[in-house]
Amino acid sequence: MNQLKVIEKNDQRVLTSAQLAEVFGTDLKRINYNFNYNKSRYQEGVHYIVLTGDERKDFVYEHEIHASLKTAHTLYLWTEKGAFLHAKSLNTDQAWDAYTKLVDDYYKKVEQLKQAAPNLSGLSPTLQVLISLEQRQNAYEAKQQQLEEKLKGMDDVKEAVETITENMTAAPNHTKVISTVNEFARWTRLGHNEVYNKVYELLKSAHGIDVRQRVENERAKIQEEYNKKTGKWYSESTLKSKVNGIDVMVRIDCLDKFNNILVGLLAKEKGKSNLRLVQ
Repeated sequence: MNQLKVIEKNDQRVLTSAQLAEVFGTDLKRINYNFNYNKSRYQEGVHYIVLTGDERKDFVYEHEIHASLKTAHTLYLWTEKGAFLHAKSLNTDQAWDAYTKLVDDYYKKVEQLKQAAPNLSGLSPTLQVLISLEQRQNAYEAKQQQLEEKLKGMDDVKEAVETITENMTAAPNHTKVISTVNEFARWTRLGHNEVYNKVYELLKSAHGIDVRQRVENERAKIQEEYNKKTGKWYSESTLKSKVNGIDVMVRIDCLDKFNNILVGLLAKEKGKSNLRLVQ
């Protein structure tokens, strides 16, 4: 396999039809026949690369290829997977033996050299340059990917700020506040009651409004009135459905204060999360 002229296209090693014929111990006519007869099995870009027009002319000019291919209207270059299908079509001991050697000594050679120790001094100057350039390209692409991830994180932060601004400036209503509570619960993985209680504590501390106590007072009043009329008591679930914190805050006109505290907490949680993305 050492006598094979190395041909590379689209960052991989390939072989012309003439090279395949020589290695597999057959002729170009047989290679072409096997391909045309089994064409449905071959996939362009996977098993072969096809060159036509100016691209074919440029390739022929830059590479030493068999004379029989220089005037061909279409030029086929075979990948490792394409060579496998040709070996399968021929199905001779020579073809299979040649394919195994192709994989080990031709198609995989560059990959083996890339994965070897970083000391490239034993390689030819051309290979040293090619491998060094690819290593630099890989490092550049890795940095680009990291940068894209950071920029995505910054976009997430911007989106979070825009969401927070919208929530702070829009007049809160029952549905909007509940939606924000649900979002906060998802971000923090807290239970909904924990979220409400957390904000209630801050609302009491900042504005002296004890929502929980007001809810308990109203529920107790309703329970007492119901008992006087019927001699019965509401179940806890029924009582909760009749009086809840949102309703109380709407009546005493402090839903906006609750919403502002809630949105501030959500902004803090989103900021911490997205900051980790951009670090």
